[in-house]
Amino acid sequence: MESSLTPKRDQVFDMAELLELILIQLRPRDLLLNAQRVSKHWKDMITTSPTLQRILFFRPGSFPDASEWRLNPFLSTPFWPWFVIYEHCDDLPDRKNIESLGWTTRKGLRAFLRPNASWRRMLVVQPPPRRLGITLVNTVEQNRDTVYMGHLDFGGGELHERSVRMGALYDPTIQFLLLRAGRTFGVAIKTRPDRAPDITLYLLGSLEDEYEENFRPRDRTFESKAQNKTRIPALVQTTNINQIAKTLYQYWDTDLTVTRGGLLREDLMDDIYGRQMVPKFQKPETWYFF
Repeated sequence: MESSLTPKRDQVFDMAELLELILIQLRPRDLLLNAQRVSKHWKDMITTSPTLQRILFFRPGSFPDASEWRLNPFLSTPFWPWFVIYEHCDDLPDRKNIESLGWTTRKGLRAFLRPNASWRRMLVVQPPPRRLGITLVNTVEQNRDTVYMGHLDFGGGELHERSVRMGALYDPTIQFLLLRAGRTFGVAIKTRPDRAPDITLYLLGSLEDEYEENFRPRDRTFESKAQNKTRIPALVQTTNINQIAKTLYQYWDTDLTVTRGGLLREDLMDDIYGRQMVPKFQKPETWYFF
């Protein structure tokens, strides 16, 4: 019986349209983690099908209403410091929170930071914006913060490549955090009714050259091994800081919600040392799927 069924089963899987319809029924995580290991044929289908690539947040999707954007569910847990819903800038994450991530073990670092790690190509949100705003707040003088603003444009290349991806969000953050102690960061995502949401990376910290006493940065520990890392662009000092002050000192102004895929602070807990926050639901078996 098996011998007679196997050729027919293989014929079904060899038909691209039918195989795609079957794979669409899988849970997205199974599509990313397990299905590509079945065979080279399945992997080729998943990595080349525009429909499946949209499901996996590698390719932009079309939304009738751009205001109905949502966060990439594959990124929210392994990169939780970027996607927690904060109430105030005093709660923003720092280097210690990066060090608490589940993939920062020796084995995890090798997997996550390898040059071709797929998380770098993942869209942060669907539908994705083509510009990433960067706001740097120099907090060297109390109550006299200096604000610098700039942006990264992703307008070149193929149409499906013109989007903000996790690598572009990760690299400038790490570049900023690893140089000095006491620096924090946060991501604000704002809904726009007629287009994809705006994403802004806020970098807060002193620009002075002095290091915190006994602070010994491990150079490049968390830097990706990718050849074309995204760097902080040229920033211009701005004097119009009313809206920025509102975001930083009144409340953290973002439209990211649990419904859209964000995490609540209540979903975090202190580690055994009582200082670093980690998601309650982190699962080690999912840390290395990138």
